[in-house]
Amino acid sequence: MTRVLNLVGDHVTSQLMQIYDEPVIHTEPDGEGYHVVLTNYALSEKPIRESVATLRELSKHILPGGELNMIERSADWYAEAVLQRKDDQIVMLHVYGTEEHPIKSMHTMRSLRELLSREGFLVYSAEPVEYPIARLSNGAEITGRNNMIAATKIWKDKTLWKE
Repeated sequence: MTRVLNLVGDHVTSQLMQIYDEPVIHTEPDGEGYHVVLTNYALSEKPIRESVATLRELSKHILPGGELNMIERSADWYAEAVLQRKDDQIVMLHVYGTEEHPIKSMHTMRSLRELLSREGFLVYSAEPVEYPIARLSNGAEITGRNNMIAATKIWKDKTLWKE
């Protein structure tokens, strides 16, 4: 039985059922540890100065040897968009968000890897993932990019397994 804390939303439930053997899926922490925690924008929704505290709070819910799967806004993509002068309103919406859902911070892939490593995680997968933002009247597609990271929580003695 795999305990999963799904902070992403119901749209991934069918995928979780296929990936894990008899997963028990929770959408709110229940005080018990989880083998897998899924998040979208957990760091991006808070000011950068709260990144460590947010990651530590997430870590409290993950069993040693468990997984953290995150999708975060890409500061790398933003820098590229600015350098390519893609500063139109559509791109800026995906940089700053909306009044209801503001984006308060972004991380480079390197900064995410370093942050996770400092907080006791071993990153085993880190990939940029493109997503469609809009299709223009001329047929051109504007895409954004997020950072997708998967990491394992290391045991206190700095190993991934218990003897």
